[in-house]
Amino acid sequence: TERLAAFVAELRARTGAERVALIGNSRGGYPIRDFVAHHGGARHVSHAITCGTPNRGVFDWEFNEGSEFNARSPFLRRLNAGATDVVE
Repeated sequence: TERLAAFVAELRARTGAERVALIGNSRGGYPIRDFVAHHGGARHVSHAITCGTPNRGVFDWEFNEGSEFNARSPFLRRLNAGATDVVE
């Protein structure tokens, strides 16, 4: 997420754009959602498009809770903790 934030800041500075659109595929959608929802990215991102991102996890097991594919992982629990996935 920190690398994405730095990239967005550099891109905005270089282009003069107030906001940018971000597109992520598969697990690449995770840092986009995290940046927009939890790291102040919403004010810098006009559109966040995630393609095939396992946003709710691939499985929900009591085993392997650290996996980014497990809906019970701390990361996905935090990412999905809001009332909605929509960030304005």
